[in-house]
Amino acid sequence: VSIAHDGKTHTALRLLPGPSPPYTPFDMVLPEPAAFCDPTNMTVDRYPAFTSRNCNWTSVFAMIKQPALLWKAWRPESLGSYPNVRLLWQAWDEGALIEGVGRKPPLRLVDEEWGSQKHWKTLKGRLPSWRPHQNASVRQTWSQFQFFVKRVEQALANGSTASEALQDFESQRGDQSMPKFHKFLQPRKGAK
Repeated sequence: VSIAHDGKTHTALRLLPGPSPPYTPFDMVLPEPAAFCDPTNMTVDRYPAFTSRNCNWTSVFAMIKQPALLWKAWRPESLGSYPNVRLLWQAWDEGALIEGVGRKPPLRLVDEEWGSQKHWKTLKGRLPSWRPHQNASVRQTWSQFQFFVKRVEQALANGSTASEALQDFESQRGDQSMPKFHKFLQPRKGAK
């Protein structure tokens, strides 16, 4: 189902049966159909057949043939679009909810599957296949998003629960916007 929301068109896989099923917050936001098609095959781009067995992120990921097309549908929002650290963390850990449309996959799962990681045998890195390369805007969006993800993960590693860590960040943030809070937490260049 194609749905327009905030000037963007999203495709959602409705999880309830029927010819026009109602929205649920568990409906899955999908990338464009070309992401599921083999680029060497000259057939028309179309979505694969979805059944009750493959309506989960693991199965959807297994059907993706062109991860470079995922950024447009699943990218994190710009830092200023998040009203707080909790919703940014939710996009990473559970998947961002687009009200009236559905839920994107957790970005941690997307990045585990197609992010830049070292090969377990060679220990050599690889470029992230789902994020556009040599694009300053993409790099900045991802870097600022990861800035907060890494800080929450560090708090979790130090023994805090996610709820405690997020509450602590919100207390520190006060009434600052997320970009101002990022600037406040960012180490000053040249400072030791």
